[in-house]
Amino acid sequence: MEYIYINTRTVPPWRARIWAALQKLFGQKTEIVRISDSITQPDVHDGSIPSPDFDTLLQMLCVDSDSLKFNKRLRWIGDIEMNNGFINKYHQQSFEQAIEKLNQKNNVLMAAVYLLTADYKIWKQIKRYVEKDRICFGAFKPVGCSEIGYTVYCAAKDIYLGTKHFTLSDLADKKLITPHLFKTLCTAMTIKRYGVKVLDRAKADAA
Repeated sequence: MEYIYINTRTVPPWRARIWAALQKLFGQKTEIVRISDSITQPDVHDGSIPSPDFDTLLQMLCVDSDSLKFNKRLRWIGDIEMNNGFINKYHQQSFEQAIEKLNQKNNVLMAAVYLLTADYKIWKQIKRYVEKDRICFGAFKPVGCSEIGYTVYCAAKDIYLGTKHFTLSDLADKKLITPHLFKTLCTAMTIKRYGVKVLDRAKADAA
């Protein structure tokens, strides 16, 4: 397969717009079709996971973004260290235990559960409402959660239900979203696009 090289980063030409999108990511002037900057923007791809490393896969979210602030923050996402694609060991253990009984082919479900397991209090409260192929958000309201917990909860709803608590520009706000939380949210969007197997790429990169 041929690859496109931009600023030492390697990207396969799996979309016709990838060249323009990566030019945009690295601050070069280019024209790109305007797309909604909601994090619920539908993802369309050929079903395969491109070959680049995990951080580059996250940076490829710029293909569906018209937010300059978000794309600028994506440029430096490789500087945020997260072992195996998770915030901490609890996050990884909770997620891996949870998906054993869930439909792992449901990308939207996997992305939402990835976010919900990132916060101990939120996951402890909501896990009883998570079924094999759905999350019963309507039967649950968070209680006593932290700002981070509420953020991952709202982001999970956006991805799963199509609500619009956050836009990509909101996620780019460093005062609102911490670096590790930003990478967690980008990972969830990448899981939504390619499926839970993208985390295998993160583990391979961390090895």
